[in-house]
Amino acid sequence: MSVIIEGISVVVRVDTIKDRYPGGWDAFQSRCPNQTIRSDNELIAVGFMNPDDVDHFIGQLDSHGLVHLRDGMSQDFAVTNQVEGILHPCEWLEIGRVTISEDEEQTVLACRLVGTRTNFLATPIGWKFEGSLSNEYKVFDAGQISESMEFVRRKGNVDVYRDLQTGKESYIGRASGASPENTPGPRVRAVRLSEDRNTNKLEACRAYARMVNNKDFSCLEPWLHEDFSYSSQWVMEEMEGRNRFAEYIQAKLETWKKEPGFLRAQIAYTNQFGAGPCVVIEQDHEDNLIATLLITMKEDRIASMSMCGVPSPFECRRTGEFPS
Repeated sequence: MSVIIEGISVVVRVDTIKDRYPGGWDAFQSRCPNQTIRSDNELIAVGFMNPDDVDHFIGQLDSHGLVHLRDGMSQDFAVTNQVEGILHPCEWLEIGRVTISEDEEQTVLACRLVGTRTNFLATPIGWKFEGSLSNEYKVFDAGQISESMEFVRRKGNVDVYRDLQTGKESYIGRASGASPENTPGPRVRAVRLSEDRNTNKLEACRAYARMVNNKDFSCLEPWLHEDFSYSSQWVMEEMEGRNRFAEYIQAKLETWKKEPGFLRAQIAYTNQFGAGPCVVIEQDHEDNLIATLLITMKEDRIASMSMCGVPSPFECRRTGEFPS
């Protein structure tokens, strides 16, 4: 799993918030200064454009007992940006670029917890690549800024230029004050996984889709590995174990049975994160695609499932197969 990094982002471990932040997750969320918050159930990230706002937020975390740096190392949280990556060494965080669509040029910077087992990209609610900082934010050497680019404004370490020919603005990160030898490089260069060629994966996806379409957990239960885990971009807690997931999903199935409209699952394919076969969820009508389910396999059983918004269900290749 991973969280998108745009502008300047403060990244905190979920366990730290749960165990040490006064009031836990609810209090942390209520005190966040903007709507950029996103979480993959292991990390929480909050984004900023102005370094002064970052300093204020760091001071807020410090006042609640969280430690930023000790001996130059990131402790309870880390600060990252799109230009330099992780600004101070951090033993529990790694960073790299993730391809988010069939178009190999659409990539974003993302952080993930070292040793994470499952993969999806957590973004702010309503985030789209088009018009995002990941799309517009560029880094140039001074000699690369052409005469056709007009300086518009400056915010902290970010300059904004307008292309006089197209009228399009570009956000240009300035890494002044950080020498290359003192800037820690990314721990990994890519988060994307190699293609999963497990031949049982398609049947496992069909089992999940069959469960949704029939509102019957028994369709999926035999496929779950004893070390199974489940995560969702919209559920704060990662669920460990088949029994915990069984309680959760059976309650959801009962709710779905009572709700008007329909919820159904379709087999699809995606190249993102090396997922291959996946499941796309529809709600109420065929054009309302609400989520993508990615799975990983172990010993021909489902080791983990991740319900996510990236890859977008609209970008997956849908097959028209609705297992029943």
